[in-house]
Amino acid sequence: MKMQHNSSFAVAMAILLSAGTYAAYGQTASERYTVQERCGKRAEEVFKRDYSPNTQNTAEGQWTFSYENHYNERLNKCFVLYTGTLTSPGIFRTQLTLTDINENREYGQYIAATKARPLVHCIVGEARCSSEVEWRRLAKPFMEE
Repeated sequence: MKMQHNSSFAVAMAILLSAGTYAAYGQTASERYTVQERCGKRAEEVFKRDYSPNTQNTAEGQWTFSYENHYNERLNKCFVLYTGTLTSPGIFRTQLTLTDINENREYGQYIAATKARPLVHCIVGEARCSSEVEWRRLAKPFMEE
């Protein structure tokens, strides 16, 4: 009996997940535009709240922040890629963070600094990486589909 219950649950979950994927792909052009526009506005709102002004002087040096957003139809999610660069004499650091803005969930992060500490952190989902090029390759499906 328990095995049948688990099988029924698995089938129900597969149907729900398929329906969600179909719903995202089944949107009209107008609906897609509306969702993409909403994604862009939400990204701008959060960026202004969290990173304004986009150039900030700190004890470490000067940080410059930017962002790009993308509504991923396949996943029905609004992703934002935040980029931060820190510059000061002898220091240059890059930080990339991939986030689902509506769920406030981080999907990946890349942090690298000067030659003394070249790579600090590089991960997208469960995949670890060893360079910015590799990180961007792993993040690409979230930002382009």
